[in-house]
Amino acid sequence: MRLPWPLFVRRAMAMSYVVFVVALGVYALYGLKPSLDGINVAQVLSFVILTFCAEAMPVQLPHGRGTVSTGYAVLFATVIVLGADFATWIGALATLRVYELTGKVSIKGILFNRAQLALSAAAAGLVYAFFGGVPGTINVLRDLPAMVAAALAYSLVNITTVVLAIHLTQRVSFWAIWVKDFRWMIPHYAALTPLGILIGIVQLDVGPAGVLLLLVPLVVARYSLQLYADMRKAYLATIQAMVAAIEARDPYTAGHSRRVARYTSAVARALRLAEDQIERLEYAAWLHDLGKLAVPDRVLNKRTALTPEEWELMKRHPENGASLLKQIKLLGNDVEVILHHHERWNGEGYPDLMRGEAIPFGARLIAIADAYEAMTSARPYRQKPLTKEEAMAELRRCAGTQFDPGLVEVFCATVSALPEETEEPEAVPVGATGLPVSAAGPAAACEEAAAVLREAAGTKDQGGT
Repeated sequence: MRLPWPLFVRRAMAMSYVVFVVALGVYALYGLKPSLDGINVAQVLSFVILTFCAEAMPVQLPHGRGTVSTGYAVLFATVIVLGADFATWIGALATLRVYELTGKVSIKGILFNRAQLALSAAAAGLVYAFFGGVPGTINVLRDLPAMVAAALAYSLVNITTVVLAIHLTQRVSFWAIWVKDFRWMIPHYAALTPLGILIGIVQLDVGPAGVLLLLVPLVVARYSLQLYADMRKAYLATIQAMVAAIEARDPYTAGHSRRVARYTSAVARALRLAEDQIERLEYAAWLHDLGKLAVPDRVLNKRTALTPEEWELMKRHPENGASLLKQIKLLGNDVEVILHHHERWNGEGYPDLMRGEAIPFGARLIAIADAYEAMTSARPYRQKPLTKEEAMAELRRCAGTQFDPGLVEVFCATVSALPEETEEPEAVPVGATGLPVSAAGPAAACEEAAAVLREAAGTKDQGGT
């Protein structure tokens, strides 16, 4: 387990990286000065105008991590028509957006954007020439390998430089950013590359006037990109609204789902799970208590022992939540995680009495995270929370009966190394219940939450909220 870099070190690394990229961009511009002999001014201007128009319609990426546009298609056409030199300069200058000049973007950000776009265009142009492409003449069959190589070069330089900048400035895992926010950019580039080839062909065969007509397909491509971004935002907004609805009913559980999601994603990363799986587990953790919307307030907020009838109502909340969420494609099969997060390692949980590794992995992990969070937070039945050490001791004591013993050890090691939270993050990520509510009848020691062991028999345990 590695400790995080100190803040001043991370800032120095980020600034050094920005300076390096800007310097490299300046070097590329200097080394690829376009020759003005025999220049076709109308042709160059048409590419400049089309690039500027495409960049004037950016789409916001999820989590506010930058923007993306359809300008790549025009820059790719510039590469195959005018070559690396013009593409580099147009990439650096014609991509400047109006809002970058209004004080909304720092000088550092403006220079970095200009440099990384110049480097992306330069890489594409140089690779295109290296693989035999000749700017100004297009034969799709002959030049296809060079075009594919140039497209890959542009996309890799563009995405890698931006993701690395976000990684250094926002203290987010490089691969987490790639998988969550940028992986879909590969098909985006793949879809826009043929449009770039078409723009190049029209430029050479019809002229600049014909190229300007291609603003229409650029607008359509941008609209499709916006639909994807809006769909993702709608998913996250839906999750946020659901979590807010749950926690508004019980002030004691405010922040509960967020903390459970934080612990869940941290342990999942420590186990080196795939980032897309981590993201889905994080969403499941946010929504693990959704089924409690169907539990009456008189039961949910009761401070004394639940009656057998009330306990049966409470036990139905995993099934209620899974039923509500099964149509959300973002979660996929991870709805099963929500359904089974109250199962126990020894088979005495609910709703299906599953045991051991038959319980979905995510459900086992979220159960531990939920139990730990409940033990370390105030509850109506226990005003004084347990310390981290006391809560982890309870988790270890119940390992092998209530919890997956292997996951308990990984959880304790990972959460022990997490920094203390100093402020509340956003309500939805970037981006589980624990032990059941105790009702009638005694239970074995390791089947009860630490809260139940310390309170009168029959009150809610640490994972019941």
